[in-house]
Formats: sequence, C-alpha cells, structure tokens
Amino acid sequence: MSRNFGISHECFASPLNRVSPAYNSIFPDVDRFFGSLGSFFDFLPLEGSFEANPPFDGESTSIMFEHIFGLLQRTDTEKNALSFLVVVPKTNDALSCVNGSPFLRKMAVIDTESSENYIHKGASSIKKVMHDNTTTYHFKQPMTINGNKLGDSWSRSTTMLLWLQNDHGHTMWTPTEEKVESVVYGFLAPPAFE
Repeated sequence: MSRNFGISHECFASPLNRVSPAYNSIFPDVDRFFGSLGSFFDFLPLEGSFEANPPFDGESTSIMFEHIFGLLQRTDTEKNALSFLVVVPKTNDALSCVNGSPFLRKMAVIDTESSENYIHKGASSIKKVMHDNTTTYHFKQPMTINGNKLGDSWSRSTTMLLWLQNDHGHTMWTPTEEKVESVVYGFLAPPAFE
C-alpha cells in the first residue's frame, strides 16, 4: 500500500498492531507515549495518503465516513493531494455512506462467501468481475496449505476496499487495476506458518 498509494499513516491502530510509522488510536491519552497522534476524529490532515480500517460497528463506520468526506471536501479546492484507502465489511450501511459520493474513485470487493467459477492463483482460487469503478474478487479459500489447517485466520466475510480521494489525491495516487490487485492479493495472501 505504501509503494503504490503512498500510505504512511493508519487512522485506526494501536501501539501493538500498527504497521505504518504514523497512526491514530482510540486511547490517545495512553498511546501517545507510544507515538499515537490521537483520535482519528480529531485528526485534520490537509494532505497525504491514509489507510482507515475502523472498528466494524455501524456507528464508528458512519462517523468515520462523515469525517473523511468533510476532510476531502475542505481540501478539494486546494492544491493538496488527499487520499484514504478504507477497509470495511460490505454492508448496506457502508454502501449507503459512499454510493453517489464524488470522492469514491474505486471500490474493490473481496467476496469470500460465494462459490462460482474460479481461476487458480497460488494457494487460492479467484474470479474477477468488473463493473464501472467496482471490481469484485470472488475468492474461494483453501482449507489447508502445505498440510496446515487455516482455521479462522482468514476473513469469512465480504470486505470492501474503498479509495476516497480529492482530485489532486486521485491524480497522485490513481487506483489503477494493477495497483488495486496488488492490494487485494495482499489481503488474500495466506498466513505465514513456522
């Protein structure tokens, strides 16, 4: 995500699970000692590329979308590039928040629940379906890899990857099919076994 989309900040993380050098967290009073920049809802960036993977409850998700759209709207007339890659479960509530938004540049749906015709891609099988600015990846999970049972280590729900960007953010970090696929396949990579 960093290489293709310039992401260097996580909007919802903790000192224990962060991957990016900069992050927001839910407990800024304690987490600030470990580098947290505070609550995402108090975070007001003017530019940059961010990853947002909020708690999967409806209220946090809708407040997050309101905050992101406010930031994008505020910076859209300026020459600042602003971009968010949002990771949320595919729900009607989440879809209603983003449908029709001029800031939604690309949607990728990772569907792990369907069973259709698949192509083999490494340890998994994938069927890709494109429609407008949405690409759906129907994914059939293997039960084992190299004799190791996967169990619950992979998501069993349908996940949406949403690229929300102002015009300058879209110009700088355009979500091309090739770049989007690299992110999707990162989500589909099997867990490491020792």
